[in-house]
Amino acid sequence: MVGRQSPARSYTITVTRAGFLSGLAISNGVFNPGFAATTTCYTDSLPDSVGSLTVTPTATDSSLTVNVNGATVASGATSDPISLSTGANAIDVVVTDQDGVAQTYAVTVTRAGANDAYLGGLAISGGALAPDFASGTTSYTASVSNSVDSLTVTPTANESHAGITVNGTAVTSGSASQAIPLSVGSNAVSIQVYAQDGVTCQSYIITVTRGTSAAARAIHPGYA
Repeated sequence: MVGRQSPARSYTITVTRAGFLSGLAISNGVFNPGFAATTTCYTDSLPDSVGSLTVTPTATDSSLTVNVNGATVASGATSDPISLSTGANAIDVVVTDQDGVAQTYAVTVTRAGANDAYLGGLAISGGALAPDFASGTTSYTASVSNSVDSLTVTPTANESHAGITVNGTAVTSGSASQAIPLSVGSNAVSIQVYAQDGVTCQSYIITVTRGTSAAARAIHPGYA
């Protein structure tokens, strides 16, 4: 009796990689969420003072190729410094196996804007500020004669990205404001400085006193 042969059977084995990276670190800040091999999207938030960072990816095995923003990085090694602009910065870590299968780990690093809302300089076209300008001094006075019926203010931001207004009108840092009319007596000039972070602001005030005319002084000798 001839034995019966069993029909041929095919078996398929599917190997699923648990993750292409076993580690991913950055030189500044903390990943959110914390690193996990199967998590591929991360965020990080940094202050304005951090202008660059590095990334250290570690592959699950030596056959994998790792690129950080297009540049090859050895597993466990640190990337070249990556410059950070203010706002969101995308960093792509692409891991590729020998078959050309790739996995991208996307990191979004948000760099905050500067929070410096101080002036580095302040000048007026008529009279002199009292006290002398200092960045941390926010209130000034000045006196002008009656013949001076207007003046300009030239504010200079301490940090180049800050915005400035004089009496509500935008002024470029280091440039003169519009002419500000002066009434006889006390005149308030308001300078607002807005930091790059969109949150921090600082107010400066100049109280300019314009003197009375000679005719007014003749009629009222007590007038200044």
